[in-house]
Amino acid sequence: MNIFSILSAFRGITIGLFSPIWILYLNEQGFDLLAIGILGAIFEIARLVFEIPSGTLADKMGVKRTILYSYICSIAVWLFFPFIHMVWVSVLLMLVWALADSLLSGTFETWISQSVPEKHFSKKLMKNSQILIVALILSSIISGHLYKYSPFLPFILVAGIYAIMFFIVLLYSNKGITISQNKEKDHTQEPAIQIIKNSFAIIFSTRRIFSIIIAGFFAALCYDVIMRYWQPYLIQIGASKEFLGYAMAVAGILAFLFLHLTIKLNKFIERKTILSLIVVEILSIAFIFSTAIGLKSLGLIAITFLLAVDDIRSPIINGYLNKFFPSSYKATLFSINSFFGAAGEILSGILFGLIAIKFGILNSFIVAGILLIPSIFLYYNASKNKKIELERDDLITEEKDAI
Repeated sequence: MNIFSILSAFRGITIGLFSPIWILYLNEQGFDLLAIGILGAIFEIARLVFEIPSGTLADKMGVKRTILYSYICSIAVWLFFPFIHMVWVSVLLMLVWALADSLLSGTFETWISQSVPEKHFSKKLMKNSQILIVALILSSIISGHLYKYSPFLPFILVAGIYAIMFFIVLLYSNKGITISQNKEKDHTQEPAIQIIKNSFAIIFSTRRIFSIIIAGFFAALCYDVIMRYWQPYLIQIGASKEFLGYAMAVAGILAFLFLHLTIKLNKFIERKTILSLIVVEILSIAFIFSTAIGLKSLGLIAITFLLAVDDIRSPIINGYLNKFFPSSYKATLFSINSFFGAAGEILSGILFGLIAIKFGILNSFIVAGILLIPSIFLYYNASKNKKIELERDDLITEEKDAI
């Protein structure tokens, strides 16, 4: 296993430990659905603020150093998470968590892109996602049991695992090991403001990139609702607390199978990326609407699919965008993509928190499904541009001029 696989495995373990139970923990600490939505909005506002500067930091200082900073923040978040019942602690933890997420967002993908040929980038992301999911499945199965034994235990374990990840990257960096096959620069010497300016210019001048990124805003608006309220929803339809971990594990297995299928169909997806994304979103809308039917079994199936689907979307989208992102600005450009996603999640936290309180979780899911529809039209708009190679050549020319 290379370092990317090892870090993906450890990250999968952390996600599997906290994802099934952290919203439940907030709820048991006295946070109602609106309060949870507000905390989510604080997190996303902070992520929105940190997202682009963190990407530029990675382009300026190097990806490995930026990832180390992310892990330090993550250690702090999960060590103090058991004390989140205090208001000032809850706000501070959302801010630090957002910083950790922003520092990692796009940076890890940039590191991979510097280390593998472009034609293998999407497949590498998918394989790393598979490793992450296997680890997530194994840890999520025991998450509910650990939580029942001690509500603090899963969070302490997550902090410890991030400490291990920190020392792995630190050791890797100190030894000066390189696996780069592209001989890409780890960082650029351009001023930060110029990096950001050129990155936005690339996005707004290229319709394909712009359409995909705006579609990501609507997708984030929708999927964030599912990620925020799936635990209370399953409890509401009769699932036990222990079952939440199993639901996460089933979602992980489903995501693993989907990723295996996408790897097998990688050549087709590379040629028909937009069509693949449209199919995924249509299926998601159908499953979101199916939760309104009221059948427990159908609700469980829908939730597991929706939890799994982001693991399919992200490698496809990142692989597609990577084709157009110049290496000198890659971390910043990935961060701008995440910036628009964070904006969608901010609106989601406030809007759907109010809807969930006033009309119930089920109605918030239905509204989310409706708001996912514009992303399909945006993908279609991106597919109408036939000048893909010309656009890419222009970007490469701009990068060479900048260097």
